[in-house]
Amino acid sequence: MCCLVKKAGKNGIELSTLGNKVYEKYEDFKISDYGYSQFNQYVKV
Repeated sequence: MCCLVKKAGKNGIELSTLGNKVYEKYEDFKISDYGYSQFNQYVKV
């Protein structure tokens, strides 16, 4: 995931796109269990 974010550079990446990529790798991950604000805190730099 870090490579994906670094590759996006200054333009960044949409949180929904990142959430989808996490889900692809970890199928049991449910963003609804965390909520947008908590997920946002996990990925904040």
